[in-house]
Amino acid sequence: MIRVSVSVTAGPALGRRFVFDEPAYFLCGRVKDAHVSLPHELFLSREHFMLNVEPDRCTLLDLDSKNGTLVNGVCYGGRKATADVPRAADQAKQVELKDGDEIQVGVTRFEVRIERPSDLPHTLLRTDCSRCGADVSEEAHAAGQAGSGAYVCAACRKPLAARPAQAPKLSIPGYTLQAELGRGGMGVVFKGVDDATGETVAIKTMLPAVAASQDAVARFNREILVNASLNHPNLVRFLNHGRTDEGVFFFVMEFVDGMDLAAYAKSAGVPALAEFAPLMLDMLAGLAFAHTAPVLVADSGAAEGATARTETGIVHRDLKPANVLLRREGGRWTAKVTDFGLAKSFTRAGLSGMTAEGDMAGTPAYWPREQITHYKYLSPASDVFSMAAVFVHVLTGAYPRRGFQKLMDDAIASKRPPMLAKIVQTVMRESVPPARELLPALPGPVAAVLDRALREQELPPGEAEMSRELTALRYPHAGAFLEALRAAFAASGLGPFDRA
Repeated sequence: MIRVSVSVTAGPALGRRFVFDEPAYFLCGRVKDAHVSLPHELFLSREHFMLNVEPDRCTLLDLDSKNGTLVNGVCYGGRKATADVPRAADQAKQVELKDGDEIQVGVTRFEVRIERPSDLPHTLLRTDCSRCGADVSEEAHAAGQAGSGAYVCAACRKPLAARPAQAPKLSIPGYTLQAELGRGGMGVVFKGVDDATGETVAIKTMLPAVAASQDAVARFNREILVNASLNHPNLVRFLNHGRTDEGVFFFVMEFVDGMDLAAYAKSAGVPALAEFAPLMLDMLAGLAFAHTAPVLVADSGAAEGATARTETGIVHRDLKPANVLLRREGGRWTAKVTDFGLAKSFTRAGLSGMTAEGDMAGTPAYWPREQITHYKYLSPASDVFSMAAVFVHVLTGAYPRRGFQKLMDDAIASKRPPMLAKIVQTVMRESVPPARELLPALPGPVAAVLDRALREQELPPGEAEMSRELTALRYPHAGAFLEALRAAFAASGLGPFDRA
């Protein structure tokens, strides 16, 4: 994982410095919740530019600003042409940054320093790819992993999801893979059998976007530890995890014989509120448990296998229809939320960026704006927004932020995923309309609950201040959202939804 530092060398924010040693977003503009907020700099747009820090690179994206962003004197983006300033080729709006690059917007200047593992002195050792066996010593040296017996070369790390569908060729110790269930931007999910117990399980495989160092693997194992603490009827049970000799991470979970919420919405069409309401309560019940459950965590600096401590609650961070599984039980569907912390843990360990192709396109449709501005500090109130956005999408058949529909339509027409800059603009600049504007037939009490859950505003930069404002703005956690929604259903003549 690279280490990126951004220092303000001129302008009103002179002296400020930001350091990123895990994937992150960095925003500059006039908005209150930008990392560098310059409300009186009229040269700047509200959201002017963003840095996307990934495990192996840092990219600057001009966010369709009026005046553009200068990188080493070259203008990227900008709706207003400046004759005496060189412009990027093809009027590009983004550029991969190098160590020592200078960024300028108005009178404010930034220096970017990028430290790569290869900057550290060490002897070039013979390294063979653990998958294909090729001599990849130079590549491993550049990644800071020369001599590693578990190094997987770049060619072998092409996303599993991009490979043709075929019979499983992976070998997972202790499990027999049977059939592919689905695939996304980070990997493939298989149906399998636990060889020791004969239990049918689901096995999710994920291949890192970069080679996995021992430190990254240890950090990921610490992060994923929290899943073992989550045991609830409306959560998919997490059973086991590990890493194959070929460098593929795998996660063994309860097998849910049914479909995900996205498939349900497509097959059934837009459901009536009375039909969907029990599933809404199921999803919130599972999420509420996760928000308040005692979970095991380990200090980020602790060695793998060190004694963990107990904290309260976990934030999902990746709620979307594909992460809700449905099983038919007792004449009705039961909903189970899955994938708690997988994407976040993979990202924080430096094994993947936050822009996995195939996942990134649709997922931000359910993000609150703080998922960009305060990614590191997301709270249960952030999950409240995302779950409410999922509810609105299923009940209306449309994305809550209307601009996402155009992004997705354009992506289908061009056969290319939406650009990250366009996604960020949509999240940051477009609020979710009132629920009854999207669904006029929605009962007033239910609409009021959804409207509160989907409130947004610019938030202060600090974690404590942000948490206080979000707690007052929305429901503070899924449990409060659940009780409010249950009361709204009763006031609207819906329910009780007893299990048959």
